[in-house]
Amino acid sequence: MIFVVLGLLMFEPLSIYGLRKQFSAGISLFYSDSLGSLQAALKNLLEQGHIQFEWLKQNGRRVKLYSITQSGIAAFFEWMLSPLSDRRLEETVMAKTYFLGLVEDPQQKKLILEDMSAKVAASQGALLAIKDELDSLPTEIQALSTFRYQRAPLDYGILSHGVALEWIQSMIEEL
Repeated sequence: MIFVVLGLLMFEPLSIYGLRKQFSAGISLFYSDSLGSLQAALKNLLEQGHIQFEWLKQNGRRVKLYSITQSGIAAFFEWMLSPLSDRRLEETVMAKTYFLGLVEDPQQKKLILEDMSAKVAASQGALLAIKDELDSLPTEIQALSTFRYQRAPLDYGILSHGVALEWIQSMIEEL
């Protein structure tokens, strides 16, 4: 969450309501936007000195307008260029892709996309290994009416990883 907030503040200073609006406008498709987690992220970023705020008057009300600091910019780009972890892979791939336009160097963009591709391929490989295990189960187990539906999420995961790999590859080719 903190890096998504930093990324949004890279575009322009925003109030907490502006941040929520940005989440609702698209980021919430791949990243949760509860007000509590947003407030916690802002508090954390303020404590680290990655963001700052100023009070403004908008429509007769006082509003905190958050902006990113130099250390926040450095932390954001450090995150963008860091290798992906297996934890929350899809969310992180989507978030980094959303902010990829902020990375100016085409070589750095390519490295980020290649890292994404490698992690998604490795994750798909793990799913395919599970599929192989399930395919080797006795036929009477595979014939159970529940088996097909219990396996369906695995099949979906394998397919979605394949689509993600094609999508990432197309972005690499466009560079």
